Amino acid sequence: MPQIDSAYRTDKKNNGLVGGSSGGLFALYTLFQQPSPFNGFIAMSPSLWYDDQLVSKMEKTFSEKNHELNAKLFLSSGGYEEEINPPMFKEFCEQLKSHNYKGLEMESLVVDKTGHLSAGPYANIRGLQFIFGKPDIFIDSLALDNYTGQYEEGVSITRKGNSLYSEIGGKNIKMNAEANESFYIPGANGILEFIKDGKGKVTDCSLKTADGNFSAKKLD
Repeated sequence: MPQIDSAYRTDKKNNGLVGGSSGGLFALYTLFQQPSPFNGFIAMSPSLWYDDQLVSKMEKTFSEKNHELNAKLFLSSGGYEEEINPPMFKEFCEQLKSHNYKGLEMESLVVDKTGHLSAGPYANIRGLQFIFGKPDIFIDSLALDNYTGQYEEGVSITRKGNSLYSEIGGKNIKMNAEANESFYIPGANGILEFIKDGKGKVTDCSLKTADGNFSAKKLD
């Protein structure tokens, strides 16, 4: 890790460990070796059966002495695996949740119509989105009302509660707030920023993506 940090522009505070099958088992093993140099873990179709469910026993022992686990954990399994194997994956996820670790953020996913190997590529992408996800900050509804309305090119922004929605293909898609004036859709390409004039009035919205920038003036 020091060698990688010296050669690349790494984030020294956020290190992720990814593994599938036996590698997924190792990721879970490492999770319970605290303190750990990693705080993000992706375990795809982990070999929970190994050594009479050793990692499950390890987690139970860990929970008896620890009530805090500052990490993000993404667990996945293939749909066909869950149909033909004993319910170890579901039971392990429920076991983890039952211990209510302070600081643990966890998400689990069963990838439909996939097996032990074919579930991995999709699960890996979802896992990376989860452990390195952007923040979703709280913004007061009155502040969000400044952004709602119609924009050029058919862009429509609405609010429900403390969330903004963008109309795409006739459907309202929730946007997360990265900052007071910057929003994104998890898993989608781009950041939507609202532009204000000198008096604080919203005049435009600007979508910045890997393919270029798109702007639209506010109509109402």
